[in-house]
Amino acid sequence: MTRGDTTMKGILITNAFMRQGSFARMRELFEQAAQRAGISLIPRVNTDFMLMPPSARLKVDFVLFYDKDIRLAARLEAMGLPVFNGAKAIALCDDKTLTCLALQRAGVRQPDTVLCPQTFPGLGYGDMDFLQGVGAALSWPMVIKEGCGSFGEQVYLAQDEAQARDILHRIGAKPALFQRFIAYSAGRDRRLFVVGDQVIAAIERRNEHGDFRANIEHGGVASAYFPTAQESWHWPPAAPWGWTLAGWICWRPRTGLWCAR
Repeated sequence: MTRGDTTMKGILITNAFMRQGSFARMRELFEQAAQRAGISLIPRVNTDFMLMPPSARLKVDFVLFYDKDIRLAARLEAMGLPVFNGAKAIALCDDKTLTCLALQRAGVRQPDTVLCPQTFPGLGYGDMDFLQGVGAALSWPMVIKEGCGSFGEQVYLAQDEAQARDILHRIGAKPALFQRFIAYSAGRDRRLFVVGDQVIAAIERRNEHGDFRANIEHGGVASAYFPTAQESWHWPPAAPWGWTLAGWICWRPRTGLWCAR
């Protein structure tokens, strides 16, 4: 892709400390896609910009920001660079508790959800009596999700109140939520990839190994999926969220269409 006789140039920013296989593979795929499109994509990590002065000017056309370093994304946006996705979208989508609230405001249907009350480091949750009410509202087993996490690593299935207590002890003071477990959709979901307001691709993931999570990292297998018209147009417009690129995780229960995040 060129503008006149000048090749479009961008920076791909990833996290300096996330070197696991999944993250490395995604970086490789971005670089390969850019090469096929004739775009010069320069790989960088977030620590490369620590000492960048506020007056610095990066001579690139865009930034592909595959990290959760919200403050760095905001710094780059302040320099006038197009950042995909920007700080607002990252902050909103990185924390599942904030994503849940945003989906509620947009009228997107979700499984019944209860936000975990805030506590502080060193205080814990006391006797956790509130779990009795959560259990009565959502029933057991239930899904517990840490606010921040990737690839299903911070998503748990609590069979009863005792397991929920143990999970909360491990989560500590981090944001979390409780969600009704949809048993007949366990181990499968659909992910719709959106650019702007248009669904451009989709996959269906299935885990046949007994894990309730459909993530590839936990044994799920992905296949191409062709979304219905309802699935393609079900989602709120991108502008209020601040994103350009999005991936909706959804599934179809016995009635309607639900979104996980």
